[in-house]
Amino acid sequence: MRRILALALVALLAAAFWRAVAEPLWRTWRNNAQTVSDRRDAVARLRGLAASRAVYESALREADEDFDVSEALMESPSETLAAADLQQQVKDLVEASGGTLVSVQPTDPRPAGPFVRIGLSVRLITSTGALQQVLYKLESSLPVVVIDEMLLLARTATRGARQGQAPGDELDVRLQLAGFVSGAAAPGRP
Repeated sequence: MRRILALALVALLAAAFWRAVAEPLWRTWRNNAQTVSDRRDAVARLRGLAASRAVYESALREADEDFDVSEALMESPSETLAAADLQQQVKDLVEASGGTLVSVQPTDPRPAGPFVRIGLSVRLITSTGALQQVLYKLESSLPVVVIDEMLLLARTATRGARQGQAPGDELDVRLQLAGFVSGAAAPGRP
């Protein structure tokens, strides 16, 4: 009986030692081994990127040389005329795609680094296909026009659909757009 009690006591002490000392050390070692492995992988990736740095720098220099930022800016002598030009550009795009321009409101010009941000709040009614054309032309044309926000609301077609438009394919679209002019060219700006 004493032997069984002694063996049970040794087993209990071994289990307590495993639970209190060995298992936490084992878990820590295993976690550290995984962390070391992850960091070695990250170092290998970063070394690969560092080795290709010259290629990226060369591509960046070529892009800088090929791109003239003045092409991306609106050419207007004032912020007001720039807003009017942007309004006309939006109106022409919407009407050419078959949509209806409901309202266009300029927002206050804001400095944006070396540029001045000319904003518009636009509401239009159009079909899904026509909206795709408008968005594509806005984002792919020069000068650059940025779409800051877009809200699409489905309109229920209670009356007949427009010509060439599927019934129920009418959207009420609200956009926040921005174009940019050079801050140096804008009057009243330092």
